[in-house]
Amino acid sequence: MKYNNQYMLQDIIKADLRKAMLEKDTVKRDLLRVIVSEIERISKLPTTKLFGKDVVDEEVVVLLKKGIENAKLCHTEFEIPIYELYMPKAMTDQEMWDILIPVFNPISKTNIGELMKAAKDALGSNFDGKRVNNVIKQL
Repeated sequence: MKYNNQYMLQDIIKADLRKAMLEKDTVKRDLLRVIVSEIERISKLPTTKLFGKDVVDEEVVVLLKKGIENAKLCHTEFEIPIYELYMPKAMTDQEMWDILIPVFNPISKTNIGELMKAAKDALGSNFDGKRVNNVIKQL
């Protein structure tokens, strides 16, 4: 799923919540209510990128990843496909290389911390530490 701006994901979730309510899909409705309330909760945190305003998609994706982890821990795997509806499409290894190589060129290959920070900034919500670490090892 590709988004045009940094706030579109929460709008899609809210629209799907209304749709689930109309369709009387109680499982999806209840889970989306939890997600929307979490989005509203984190919008009020001082650590939010735009404190007191809309939550950016990157922060919503972090919230969704935590939801998937919790669903696995709580044995509510039936929720995972709903969370995954809103996750960004995973990058291929080649797409990741195409983005990271120009970012990594000016940085010393021995400075892992700086490489990881640059990768996180470049990849945003597609950042996966294990995959980035593999790219760094291949440099």
